[in-house]
Amino acid sequence: MLENHKPHNSLYIIDNSGSIVDRYDKMFCAGTEEENTDDLLHFSPGDHFSTFEIDGIKCGVLICHEFRYPELYREYKKMNVEIMFHSYHAGNMNPTRKADMEATVGKENFEFNFGKTIPEITMPSTMISYATNNYLWISCSNTSAKESCWASMTVRPDGIVVGKLDKNKDGILITEIDTDKKYYDATKFWRNRAMNGIYHSGNLVEDSRSKIKMRFKNLKLIKVCNRIMKHF
Repeated sequence: MLENHKPHNSLYIIDNSGSIVDRYDKMFCAGTEEENTDDLLHFSPGDHFSTFEIDGIKCGVLICHEFRYPELYREYKKMNVEIMFHSYHAGNMNPTRKADMEATVGKENFEFNFGKTIPEITMPSTMISYATNNYLWISCSNTSAKESCWASMTVRPDGIVVGKLDKNKDGILITEIDTDKKYYDATKFWRNRAMNGIYHSGNLVEDSRSKIKMRFKNLKLIKVCNRIMKHF
């Protein structure tokens, strides 16, 4: 049946018998509010999360641009997801596109970063931070079509990359995942509290000095600066 709307950008979940058990439609497609650029020019946004189990381990999925929305990972964490499969297509760039992306970063900044394009710099590092912030395994698959921005990798819950393919080369990454093994988790005592809107650890105390608004401090600082300037 042909429906009167743009299609979705989708991931299909297929079990080990070859049956389709679920479909995830990308909820955050890149583009402007007018929906006439980037993904939104061609695709409709989805409206639901997708979870499934592998050997009793709860998993979730996201697609590419959705790495820019930490709220999505928090929602999956609330669902007790332990492994995320995040699928990317940051590649297949021609030389002109690659040069434009590198120019955006600026060659004067290459030495300070782990890459020369915004996807190469931001996507892997964000996956590492999401893994450790949410205590999740993340499988980050990216296209190997040249020029690929970065290589597919797996990140464990403490933010350590435990497997990576070669960029621009076909390959299969096999990672052994043991969700029972414990890794360093500095936020395990307070993460649920933060997710429930309580933004502090431990017990609060009454301290009158904490109530002073910063704007008053700034005004005092301005007055001090003015006094100093008058002496010159």
